[in-house]
Amino acid sequence: MNYFIALIPKFSQELYEKILHVLEFDTRSEVNFPLHLTLRYFYFLDDPRVIKNWVTEFEKNPSKCFHATVKEVSFFEHQGQEEVYFLDVCAHEIYALYQKLTVLKSFSEDILPFHPHVSLIFPKQNLSPEEKKKIKDIFADIRTIEFDRLALFSEKNNTFKIEKMVSLKNT
Repeated sequence: MNYFIALIPKFSQELYEKILHVLEFDTRSEVNFPLHLTLRYFYFLDDPRVIKNWVTEFEKNPSKCFHATVKEVSFFEHQGQEEVYFLDVCAHEIYALYQKLTVLKSFSEDILPFHPHVSLIFPKQNLSPEEKKKIKDIFADIRTIEFDRLALFSEKNNTFKIEKMVSLKNT
């Protein structure tokens, strides 16, 4: 089973409804977990107790809500295929939290450098200019994002489950 620790953005219901309109481009037939910013992913973990204990300890003294500046809507590409569209964000405090998770590094390997982002869609195929514009227009007015929860997810066979959700302190 795979696990990951992520921050959950505080998006309005109105924004979530707009996002639902672009899911027609998504490879996933339904979204069964919230949009999130992955802090660390743990592949093929047989015993998740250490990860769960870290989240339990974090819950005893949670951080304040995190705020990030939105740079732009962008995408990761692999062999000419657009793999995931995301909100590119910048926040030193999120990077600091990622650094705190290095105590769990022996349970995961960094396949790619940490690039803070909120994944939006995983397109079925490369998007047309009109489809790209539609996604960018939804997020055009968003300059900052507040992350108000930290979550531990499990994933098996592309099915996701929230194992634990921790509310962060209001700022």
